[in-house]
Amino acid sequence: MYCSRCGTQNKDTAKFCDSCGLDLTATSPTGVRVETPDISEIDMVRQELHEEYEILDELGRGGMAIVFQAKEKQLDREVAIKVLPFSLAFDKEFVERFQREARTSAKLEHPNIIPIYRVGKSGRVIYFVMKFLRGKPLSNILAARGSLPPAEIKRILAEVGRALAYAHKKEIVHRDIKPDNIMFDEHGHAVVTDFGIAKAASGGKLTGTGMSIGTPHYMSPEQAKAQPLDGRSDIYSLGVVAYQCLTGSVPFPAARESGEAPAVRDHSQDDGQDAGATLPERGRAGQRARGRPLGLLHDRCDDGDAVAVRRAARLRTDHAIAARDRHPARG
Repeated sequence: MYCSRCGTQNKDTAKFCDSCGLDLTATSPTGVRVETPDISEIDMVRQELHEEYEILDELGRGGMAIVFQAKEKQLDREVAIKVLPFSLAFDKEFVERFQREARTSAKLEHPNIIPIYRVGKSGRVIYFVMKFLRGKPLSNILAARGSLPPAEIKRILAEVGRALAYAHKKEIVHRDIKPDNIMFDEHGHAVVTDFGIAKAASGGKLTGTGMSIGTPHYMSPEQAKAQPLDGRSDIYSLGVVAYQCLTGSVPFPAARESGEAPAVRDHSQDDGQDAGATLPERGRAGQRARGRPLGLLHDRCDDGDAVAVRRAARLRTDHAIAARDRHPARG
């Protein structure tokens, strides 16, 4: 049963809404509740968007939204449609804020930022339509491969860094940089997704929606403390992604169990996971790397291009030293 006030789905036997506390037995004069027919999420989206889009399949889901593969009928092209939790359709303030932020993000035109084609709301479906990417997210690649070679990390950092630098110059902060939000197109180039959504969600009353705002593993200290943010917060998160790509693990894995952002502590304390212990054996390069990836998290600056190049140079240097250690010069 869906709450008529906030839209939360409750058990059929519930007398009060789990989210807003509305008396569900008082929804009709006789006190008899009207049963809502069961309908799957994909069927609801098909029902609301059938005039313009053919919903083909579910691509994935997370705490923030569900993504569907679809075909735009008028232009006969494949698109991806991201749908937010249905209960948020009842929050007028959130809908307006989301649409405003999404329109702002749609103005970003950069080869490493996913294009947004449309933002809309139909019934209980709040959605935006974006380019369909045939590649997988970085999170899937890391899950399959563990860690990545320095040359590949350098390329990813450079491409994501350029995208962030462009957005930051437009005064747009992503707020949720993580491997799930770094996709790859058919040519293997990194593409950043979900600009503006975390900002839209962070200002609303989201109790009971199940939506997570930001991701504890990748949050900057200022974001975890709900302080004002600028582009440097994204650079911090990119540093955590770089660490994970290099070592196969996030620097503060305890956050997975607690659900709390480790960034609420002072990251200047060396309480993170020992990078040297997690890196593949590289002789002197492994010793040089010990403790240094945590330094990536502190190495923030205003220009995403500059920091990406700097981090790429460090990775390239370590790679060169490792190669030298494996193949010493013959004398």
